[in-house]
Amino acid sequence: MDTEQITILVVGGTGAALALLALIIAVAGKLSAGSVQKDIEHLQQDISRQESAQWMKNRELEKWLKVRSAILLGMQKLKEEISRILHAKPGALKKASCHKAVSDTGRAFSELCENHAGKLGEFEQTVVERAKDVAVEVTYQARAFLDEVQDPAELSSKGRETLLRLRAELTEAQQFLRDRMMDRLMKHVLKDGGEGG
Repeated sequence: MDTEQITILVVGGTGAALALLALIIAVAGKLSAGSVQKDIEHLQQDISRQESAQWMKNRELEKWLKVRSAILLGMQKLKEEISRILHAKPGALKKASCHKAVSDTGRAFSELCENHAGKLGEFEQTVVERAKDVAVEVTYQARAFLDEVQDPAELSSKGRETLLRLRAELTEAQQFLRDRMMDRLMKHVLKDGGEGG
């Protein structure tokens, strides 16, 4: 065999080896690309499920907060009516309007509590039930003490002390609910921050 034939065989053999190597690389590349595509699809599905789950958690938290915010607002309105009576200037308020305002606000708060009682935790229900009882007592006591005087500004010391005590009880209940809301929000934020980062 001469040099030319050896060179042709070596070049031909090398070409065949390179072609075989190229075929192996191409097949391996296709398998890897398919595998990577499947991995990407699985990752997208996982992200979609996590986003959906997070949306549901946020939605649940939003509902949870709305119920407690409505109850807090109801308590605040009742406290404002108490304050209006306690800080009345002579001749500024009429007894009938005070009766009506306290009665309407107390009734609205009681209805709010009844409508949302099932959406509260056990201890929260106890606190809100007590606040509802306070609302009923405020309505009764305000009417009784206002009936003793001609002008709401003339409320007796006993009447003032009673309404101040009831207002303080509502403030205590509000503070408890606010603390619960802040705890829940902090847990939600910290949990989400831990999952995302």
